[in-house]
Amino acid sequence: MNYQIHTDPALHAAFYAIQQQFIADGYPRDDAIRVAQAVAQERFRNGTLLAGAQAHQAQRRSSAAEAAGRHRDSRRGHHRAAQEQGQQQEAEDANEAAEAEDEAGADEDIYEQYKPAKVEEGLPHPDPIVETASLASVKPPDISYQHHLQANVAANQLSNAQLETVLYAFQRFNQRLPDGSRAGFFLGDGAGVGKGRQIAAVIKEFWATGGRRVLWVSTSTDLRFDARRDLADLGAADVPVLPPRKDSVPSGNLESVYPRGGVLFITYSLLVSKGSYQRPPRQAGGRGAGAGG
Repeated sequence: MNYQIHTDPALHAAFYAIQQQFIADGYPRDDAIRVAQAVAQERFRNGTLLAGAQAHQAQRRSSAAEAAGRHRDSRRGHHRAAQEQGQQQEAEDANEAAEAEDEAGADEDIYEQYKPAKVEEGLPHPDPIVETASLASVKPPDISYQHHLQANVAANQLSNAQLETVLYAFQRFNQRLPDGSRAGFFLGDGAGVGKGRQIAAVIKEFWATGGRRVLWVSTSTDLRFDARRDLADLGAADVPVLPPRKDSVPSGNLESVYPRGGVLFITYSLLVSKGSYQRPPRQAGGRGAGAGG
C-alpha cells in the first residue's frame, strides 16, 4: 500500500473505513484487508480517497453527536455502543494485519527480478531469482573468460545464472594477489539457485583447465553423496570425491595418499579441530603457482 496512505491519518482513516465496510459485508478478514488496500490505492490515484477521508471524519463527528443523545433511547444507545466497540476491535485487528502486510509489501519493493546482465548462454533459471534494488543498480563487470562447459549448457544442465557463477569465479581465479596467492570468489546465493550444482560446475571447469586439488567444506559428511550426485549430473563422475567412502581423512601428507588429486570433502568441525600435523613450508612463487594450484 502507498506509504502516504499508511502515514497520513486522514487517508489511513479512509482506508480503515473501506476495510470495515467489507468486513461488515461479510468478507473474511484477510480478503477484506486485501480488497480494501486495492480500493484505497485506486481511489488515492484518482484523487478521491481524501474526499472519502473527509466524509469519514464528518461521519465520525455525526456519530459522536448521535452518541451524545443516546440517553434518549437507552436500548438503541446500548446497541450502538456494542456495535462501535465491535467495529473498533475489528479495526484494531485489521490494523495489525495491514501493518504486517505493509511490511511484506515493503520487502517486495526493495527486491527486483534478477537476470544475468552479461551472460547470453543458457536458459533462464527455472525458479524466480531476486536481488536487492541496491545491488540491481550496480552493473557487473564484462565477462572475458571462455569456459569449457558448452555441452552442459547445450543440455540445459546449467541455467544462465549458474553459468554466470562459473564465469565470474574463474575470471577472478585468473588474478593474483600481491603475495602471489590466487584471488578468491565468494558465492552468496540463497536457497533455490542450486549452489551444489554451481560448485560442481566450478569443479568440472577447474578439472578441464588442469586443476586436480579441490577442498570442499560442508556441514556434514553425508553431503558428500550430494556432491557426487551434482558432479555426476554434469558428466563429471570421474572426478573423485575423497575419501572414497565415509572414512576419516587420513593424517599426513595427502599428496602421497591421493597422488591423482580429487575433491577432498571435509566438515567445518574437522577444519577447526586441533591436530599435530605440521604442513611443509610454502614453495617459492606463492600458493598455487603450478597448474591447478
